[in-house]
Amino acid sequence: MSIAHYFILGASLFSIFWGIVNICLIKQIDMDDTTAIAKVLEDEGDEEAVALLGEAKENLDTPTAVLKQMKFIGVKITEGANSFLAQEYLYLGIFAAVFAILLGFTVDL
Repeated sequence: MSIAHYFILGASLFSIFWGIVNICLIKQIDMDDTTAIAKVLEDEGDEEAVALLGEAKENLDTPTAVLKQMKFIGVKITEGANSFLAQEYLYLGIFAAVFAILLGFTVDL
């Protein structure tokens, strides 16, 4: 094996390791901690709260309302991403099956 094979294998293993490290770091984030949101609301005031909450003007001072809205938006983004990926995998699967059949009939053994 040449050095290129070792480099490719090492880069692949490192990328898997780095992905696992990032998963562990993301899972440690406490989504119920409102201290960062409270700090933004203190620093920026009502303008930043309106930007985070949209046009809803009630409870602009409470980090809980902002956190609730952020979680709602996060759920909608997750649902949309999952729907997109389902369609993407459907079309990719159809393409791969048709391409495999095409290759199977056209390539000589």
